[in-house]
Amino acid sequence: MHFLFRGWVRSSRAMAAGGSLIALAARGADVVAPATAAPVAAAKLAQAPEVMEGPFFEVAAPDYASAQTVLRMTQRMQENLARYFTWPDVVVRAIQVQMVPAEQANFKAPFLVQSEPDGHRIALVRWDAETKFSDVCLAISSAALEQLADWQNGHAAAARVPDWLKVAFGMELLTSLKPVAVDDLVEQAGRLPSLALRQIMTARGPYGDALPVLEVNAYWLARFLRQECADMTAAKTLFRALAAGTAPDAALRAAFPDQFPDPQTMELWWAVGYHDMVAGRGQPIQAMAQTRALLDNLQAIVVELGGHDQRVGLEAAWEIRTSPRARVALQEQLKQARAALPWSNPVYYNTVWSLAACLETLQHDDKKAYDAAWKRYTDDRAKAEATEYQVIEAMAAK
Repeated sequence: MHFLFRGWVRSSRAMAAGGSLIALAARGADVVAPATAAPVAAAKLAQAPEVMEGPFFEVAAPDYASAQTVLRMTQRMQENLARYFTWPDVVVRAIQVQMVPAEQANFKAPFLVQSEPDGHRIALVRWDAETKFSDVCLAISSAALEQLADWQNGHAAAARVPDWLKVAFGMELLTSLKPVAVDDLVEQAGRLPSLALRQIMTARGPYGDALPVLEVNAYWLARFLRQECADMTAAKTLFRALAAGTAPDAALRAAFPDQFPDPQTMELWWAVGYHDMVAGRGQPIQAMAQTRALLDNLQAIVVELGGHDQRVGLEAAWEIRTSPRARVALQEQLKQARAALPWSNPVYYNTVWSLAACLETLQHDDKKAYDAAWKRYTDDRAKAEATEYQVIEAMAAK
């Protein structure tokens, strides 16, 4: 496979000429179709690109700082998708993300995703001072979802991943890395047209100037669906069905049985939900400190021990979970955690999600599942707090 940096070849395998252009990246009519986007012929450069590797992604960029930044983005993407999809234990070839200098790129879209004959995905991003952070997020999301589908269900499955889902997870990556982007999405939701459920879930590009409309609607739809699901298991089942290309109506009816007697009821359900989340009097997105304080409150319960009320952290809740008072308290904490998800600060969104998953395990008798969920929560909490610190430092430096 050739990297699209002139003068540097990673391996002798040629990229498939018929790779698929991700239409959602198209912002205008001057898009070179993938069939014309053959690799650039090798010619020597003074400096080879920086290449960094993780467990599932390999990033190539013109300089160290760019490669490091994008690699961190791919790592966050993997963490976000792991909420719903199973990543393989080991991969033979990592998903490749190439930041191609604009003067060397032989494609005109902000990015495109191509596949090799074996199904391996390569995301190519035009890289210069004008590159939009959101385009990089969409490129990573698109390549990751297609590759996951290929790994799990074969080469044909990648084509069935709907555009809106790639956009939704791209926007989730954006907001998890740049929390201020949520404010922009809230503002845009009040200004841009809302789309019908079927319009979003069956959208096909190119979108041109309409891409921001899909970005806003897809982002809030994904959050709405997670909020409406009864529990984390239900959310995983729904998003896996949607990613597998299950017809939207069928996937939603399976996730919410007996709730939609007709298509009009389903559309009304989304319209009301969208309005309540962003266009009505909905609660504003929390500041980082607010969501962190919420987590502090939710990760402990008050129970009676030795004749006195005591505050017990979830790390010690397993042994007392079956007592009547603890059971009620844990159910209430789980309810509050789920309700908080739509308004949680993006930096801590994954942490609230994993805390809810941990609380859910305390409703059952699987100790291993509880131990794994608690570890995931503490890991997510540590990462979120580190990100909060970085955000505060960056703001202070301005």
